[in-house]
Amino acid sequence: MTRVNLKIILFISLIYLSNSGVSQQLNSFALEINESYEITAENMYIERENHIIAFSGNVELKQGIARLKTDQLELFFKYNFDEENFYKMSASGNIIIKNNDLTSIYGNFANYSVMEKKLIMTDGVILENQMSTIKGNKLILDLNSGKIEIFDDELDQERVKGVLVE
Repeated sequence: MTRVNLKIILFISLIYLSNSGVSQQLNSFALEINESYEITAENMYIERENHIIAFSGNVELKQGIARLKTDQLELFFKYNFDEENFYKMSASGNIIIKNNDLTSIYGNFANYSVMEKKLIMTDGVILENQMSTIKGNKLILDLNSGKIEIFDDELDQERVKGVLVE
């Protein structure tokens, strides 16, 4: 299959996690927004009427050392396909967000609100770093504060599980 390579300069800041140090990786993320973005995928389509650009098939979004890999990625725009009108991003299927191999987040569904700078990831969420592995069913990452919440919002009475290493 032919791979689609695109450079997109957009404010998709949720994906790009900077190296925040091992001691703060568990509860804080910083941003790296000065580098250009590159999306690589097997397929791309544009829905002009709905203002959506979508990528599928081994999608990889890169900026500097940060990476997002997923099966499908959709970018949503209000009126025009430009940075000012970009308001939401959705990813689905086998999502992996990595930062320099120090911090990884896994899940199956994610939505990012550009205006709120908030990522919500669901379905089999795992947050890993050099100090811990935390599992839950939902992760909320607030990029304004760097706060991360992980919990189980299902009715199966599961609890958030974590392993901390010394």
